[in-house]
Amino acid sequence: MTPLEVVKNLNALYVEDEPLLREETAKLLTRYFAHLHVADNGKSALEIFEREPIHIVITDLKMPVMGGLTLAKEIRRLDSRTPIFITSGYAETEDLLQAVKLNFVDYLLKPIDLSRLRQALVACVEKLEENGELFVRIDDNVSYSALKKNLLVKGSTISLTSKESCLLELLLKKRGSLVSQRMIESVVYGDEEMSEAALKNLLLRLRKKIGHHHIRSVRSMGVILEAPSTQQPPNANRK
Repeated sequence: MTPLEVVKNLNALYVEDEPLLREETAKLLTRYFAHLHVADNGKSALEIFEREPIHIVITDLKMPVMGGLTLAKEIRRLDSRTPIFITSGYAETEDLLQAVKLNFVDYLLKPIDLSRLRQALVACVEKLEENGELFVRIDDNVSYSALKKNLLVKGSTISLTSKESCLLELLLKKRGSLVSQRMIESVVYGDEEMSEAALKNLLLRLRKKIGHHHIRSVRSMGVILEAPSTQQPPNANRK
């Protein structure tokens, strides 16, 4: 599988304040990614990043409300590994220096050249592979492939439904923290209504595949994917 084929399985966040350019570039990027989230400023983009499973961030530099560099700093505070690359109408030395400090993958001048975009996407995939982000360890026996959307359990491949993989990616992104039922409904179910029975069934199926002790339910609030250091043994009581 080539790097650009890998990209088709990933989710991206694109941030641009200029409406026409945002619309045209989003159309281009949609060809490459499994799902593209679009925002018109850094503040809105950060909110998306905090609640959605995002693999690559593409952001404009100069924007109202919150600019690209501030957005990148906030993302780096939360996540040091997600590949980020900047798009801008011009390049300034100070911006380039900041880009280096924030570990940007690339810096593309607008309008975006298609060949340069492809190079940047390949670099993002290489960075994800280097960081081990395309294959996430759940415990010593269970890993999740963000690329193939399946599990590797004691050497055997276990398939996941689209909702199971979406929920697992959300839980992995928020690992160790409570993920509310409202967030699960928004991210996993989208416009589809989520009943209590549907969520219970989804969690049951996912627990059977990754191990019951990894996911802890907090009554009427949400669920937590336990961090490795706090995971309970398989026969421990769960709430």
